[in-house]
Amino acid sequence: MTQVGLCPKCLGRMRIDGNDLACTNCDKRIPLLGTPRVPYVQQETSVEAAGHQAASGKAGTDEVRVLTYLKRNALFGGATDDEIEANLGMIHQTASARRRGLVIKGLVAETEIRRNTRSGRKAIVWRAT
Repeated sequence: MTQVGLCPKCLGRMRIDGNDLACTNCDKRIPLLGTPRVPYVQQETSVEAAGHQAASGKAGTDEVRVLTYLKRNALFGGATDDEIEANLGMIHQTASARRRGLVIKGLVAETEIRRNTRSGRKAIVWRAT
């Protein structure tokens, strides 16, 4: 098994175990096949990019990274997409797509909080549910 990140439930180590991400400390398992449901837009380039993400398993591990980051930032009310991008070293398209997948799965929700982005614009703060 290869370590790929931290468990969103207990912050233990996640490893690829067959078709799932499995925590080494608790019973948390996250299916990789079909996770997340991408793309959300059916344009040719989006479908092609989604195929690459699904084949590599990167979309699922990036979702775990985003969810873990949001759980760690619970004391600050969560994080904006801009904060996710900056702190996890993701490009905007990846960070927002993975966060959207988590919203669709009911693992992340919008808060009433708004914070300034690096460019000075207001942005939604997202939290783990």
